[in-house]
Formats: sequence, C-alpha cells, structure tokens
Amino acid sequence: MTGNRALCCQSKVSDRHKDLSLDEFWNSDHLKNARKLMMEGTAPVEFCDICVNSNLGSAKPLELFKEFSHLEEELISQTDSDGTFSQKPFYYDYRIDNACNLSCRMCCAEASSKIEKGVMTISSTSEEEKEKLIAKKNKNIISIIPEIIRAIESGEVSKLYFASGEGVLQKEFWQIIDCCIESDMAKNMTMAYHTNLSLPLDLMKKYFLKFSQFKKVELIVSIDAEGKSVEFIRDGLKWNKFIQNLEYSMNKSMQEFAITLTTPTLLNITEFLKFLYHYKLKYNVNICHDTGLSGLMSPLTLDRISLIKLVDEALEVISSYADPVYFEQFTKVLINLKKAPLLEDSVRIWQRDLCHRIEKSEELDNFFKRKSLIEYYKEFDLTREWIFNVLSFKSKESLPLFEQIHLNQIHSKYLPLENSINISHNYGFGFSLEDILDLACEDFEKRKSISLIGSAPTVLNKFISGNISENKYKLYEDFVINESLTLSNNPAIKLLKSEYIGVFSFLLRNKSSLTKIAKLLDFMTYPFKRFISFHYYILFEIRNK
Repeated sequence: MTGNRALCCQSKVSDRHKDLSLDEFWNSDHLKNARKLMMEGTAPVEFCDICVNSNLGSAKPLELFKEFSHLEEELISQTDSDGTFSQKPFYYDYRIDNACNLSCRMCCAEASSKIEKGVMTISSTSEEEKEKLIAKKNKNIISIIPEIIRAIESGEVSKLYFASGEGVLQKEFWQIIDCCIESDMAKNMTMAYHTNLSLPLDLMKKYFLKFSQFKKVELIVSIDAEGKSVEFIRDGLKWNKFIQNLEYSMNKSMQEFAITLTTPTLLNITEFLKFLYHYKLKYNVNICHDTGLSGLMSPLTLDRISLIKLVDEALEVISSYADPVYFEQFTKVLINLKKAPLLEDSVRIWQRDLCHRIEKSEELDNFFKRKSLIEYYKEFDLTREWIFNVLSFKSKESLPLFEQIHLNQIHSKYLPLENSINISHNYGFGFSLEDILDLACEDFEKRKSISLIGSAPTVLNKFISGNISENKYKLYEDFVINESLTLSNNPAIKLLKSEYIGVFSFLLRNKSSLTKIAKLLDFMTYPFKRFISFHYYILFEIRNK
C-alpha cells in the first residue's frame, strides 16, 4: 500500500526509492552497497537488523530465503565487486493493496481497509494522520503492475509472494494471477499467499481452481488463538468457517501457520497449543510489536511480573505434552520473550502513551460495534491489574511526584538495599530537587541513594527536539550548572556520580551484539559528548540527618 521498495519485507523502508523503476532500484547504490557488504561477510545493520539482532520471532527473511541456498555460489559469481548484479530478480514480494474482510485488533490502516475506514472516521485521529494515510493511498500503486507483468511474461519469475489485506479481494492480485496463467508461466512458478482463510468455502473452491494451475501453491495462514479467542482477536472471522477452509485447503496446497503472539494468545494458550498439536503443520511465531494500536495487544507492553507468569504458564503447558519437540520453535520464542526489553523499560512515561492508545482503541471498538479490548482484559486476573494501573495513571498524573510513585510506582522501580533504597527514575528531568527531597522524606526513613536518567540540553538534542521547556532541565541545572550551590544548600546530599551517557551506547542499549561497537564509537566521540549526548546520568545520596 505504501508504494515503497525495500531489500526485503523486514528491512527499513524509505521514500527515497519510491520513484525508482524496478531496474533502477535493482542496481541502485543502495542495493549494490548491501550486496558488497554481504559478500565481505558483513550483515548491513540498515537492512539486516531483524535477522541479526532480533530473537523475538522465527519468521526471519534469512530463514525464508534458505530455500534458495543451493543457488548461492551461482548468484555470487554473477555479482560484480561493486555489488552490481547482472541477472534479474526471480522472487517477487508485493504488498499491493489493503482490501480485507477482517479488522484484526493488532492490524493497521495500511494493511486493512476495514481498519483504515475506522481510523479515518474516529475523532481521535488527527487531520495530520489522515492526510498521511491519504497520501500513502494516493501513491501510484498501479504503476507496479506493468513491471511485474513484464517480468512474468519474460519467464524471469520463479516465485511470487502476496501479503497485506486479503489478496483474493484485490483486483490487482487477479491481474497478476491471470497473467501467470494466460502466459503459460504459472506451471513453472510457486505462488505463496498470506491469507486469513476466512472467506466462504464456495469462494475458496473457486479460487483453488485457478491456484491449481501453478507448479506449487504455499498458503501462509494467519492464526493466533483458537475458537472464540481468535474470533475476538481477528474481528470478523468465524471459527467453524475457518476450520472448514483449513481442512479443505490442506489437501490442495502446502500449509504454514503464521502466528502473531499477542497477550490474548498467552491468556488462552492451552486450547491454542492443543489446536496446533492436532494439525501439526509447519508454523512460524512472531511477537506482536509494541507500536501503535497493536501495542495494546503486545505482551511487550505488559509489566515484567505479569509477562513472566504468562510465559511460564505457557511453557508448563508445552512441557505436559508427551512429545514437545513440535513446540521447540515456540518454546525458544517464549524464553526469549521473558528477557525482552519491555515498554516499561523505556525512558519515556509509557503509561501516558498507553492511555492515548486506549482512547483510540475504545473509539475503534465502538465504531466496529465489538467488545472492548479493555473489558476483555478485565476478565483475566493478570491483565486486570495491569490495565487498572495503566488507566489509573491518567487520573493521578497531576499528583505530586512522591504521591505518584508512592501510589502507583509509575515512574520508578524500587530496589531495597541493606541500608538504602535505590530509586531508578526512567523519565525526563521534569521535576525539581525539591520534589525529589519531598519524595525521600515522605516515603523513607533510612538514608538512600537515588539514580536518575533524563534528557540533557545538549546542542544536538535542542537542534533535533526544537524548542524545549526550560523546566525539563531543572535537575540538570541543579546538579551540573549549579552543582556547588546545590550541595552547599543541601548538606544531606552527596553527589556520587554525574555524566553524559554515550549517545551510541544509549541508542543501541537493547542490542547486546553491538555493545562493543557502541562503546568504541562513544570513546571516539568522547571529546564532543557535551554536544551530542542526549541523556545525562546522576547518582546522588541523601544521608539521614
């Protein structure tokens, strides 16, 4: 739907290539540089971050492309030293339109016409958001069709992959399929099709008559739960119809389940695992990401304690199977999920972010006349407490800092020590030293050390962020600009450490494989830290009078 080109479905998408023809893009500096780095044994981070660094899913492009590994030597021999590749592409992955019959709760307007209609209607969508969505829709997607038809008719294409929306409802999809059949090229091609498998069976039979003319058909079936649970997640899907279509299509094509692991998936894991084990089809698992509205469905937005409980329950169910080998891939993703960085680890005030998403989600639920996601979460003990804490943030946001922390622990993590208490604040420097002292006096009797991390008013930060309120840097002024005055006026305070945080270490803090590189880059830019660091770290101790 976006009209952009990318190296693969998981690499970063940029508008810089949207006006290039396929031939221009194929040997652009962008792709030539990527090939050159790969031949040198380096995976370029710009393109390959998901495959190299992410362990929160099993459907990585690197795994998918292994079916072409037998061609590796031949392809390398056809690639020049500067990265130019003389042959034409033979595997095409197109996301042509967003026409879809479902409004899945973790989906977005770009991938579902139903979600798009809802987002464009509700009041919480800003005019700017609507304009961006319209602009994406107005890009000349149709210009893609002639290039793929030319490639098909020339015999260059060996595999086509379709995703985004429900392909069979998109006229461009059928233009391409008909071209494959009419040019007599389908018999030499594999057609891979990502589907929700929820259309009427009579229609599915009609479509399979055409699909049968391909050399091979691969259905990638989206499924995230069983029965009523998946009907809730994938709004519009009927479970009985889905099972009918699944059992019919199993005899017609190669099947694979594409699982998006959501919080509702984990809440109903027992029946879902039973369903998977019954059919024992190949599957891949990806964690629902924590951005946009899908974040409300993502286990990455849960608190750590609730997440670990849900994952441990799922692992216990898997261990109860006499032959748990089938779930080996699922188990690996679950174990990695327990260690994954969560939204609550973010430096921003994440509850405020979630409250805004909840407001939008409630509007969408009302638009679709469906059960509220919030009401659904209230039915389960673990998510009931989590959603209560998120919602209560909005009503208590205006309270003094010490009351916010005392009541909700919404900005802090408490770590009891032998003779002190560490309060690790993960928010911007939006509070004064007086607020912090009030917190200390109100909550604790023993002496304590307090560590804080917050935005630092460096030249680069101000340039990127624009005009920032001076109030945001109160603590920075207290401990950096006016350090001597602050300490003389507050004899109970002892400053233990204060420093700019290396910008590269901070940006790559969740990429363990890049830690050494980040530290090296920070070392090289150390003389300029006051100008380029975004964040400042302060550790001080309040001694008991």
